[in-house]
Amino acid sequence: QQSFAKQRIRVVAVGEVERLPASLQELIADIDRAQAAVEVELDGGWTMTLVLALSYGGRAEIVRAAQALVKAACEGELKAHEVTEESLRGALGSGHLPDADLVIRTGGEHRHSNLLLW
Repeated sequence: QQSFAKQRIRVVAVGEVERLPASLQELIADIDRAQAAVEVELDGGWTMTLVLALSYGGRAEIVRAAQALVKAACEGELKAHEVTEESLRGALGSGHLPDADLVIRTGGEHRHSNLLLW
């Protein structure tokens, strides 16, 4: 955690983190808090982002984003013509992240289907 911060590498977890064991959820929250504290000190920002896709599925992420936009529309907070590429990206859990430059799959998987579809 500290060595990543020294290297100015931001660590982000995406996916259904709430499905993970409580101890892992706490570790992710600790990393988030530590990075928030360090971020103020980083004058030039982060040099790299390491994204951990945990309990993640690209299709499921798009469904959750669509559900959030439909809910906003039903509550009168969003009109149909306001559903754009930008609003959909903003509703994605990974929408704030840069596009992936490198993907490493563990567990012997070689396919990339259903992974970071956006």
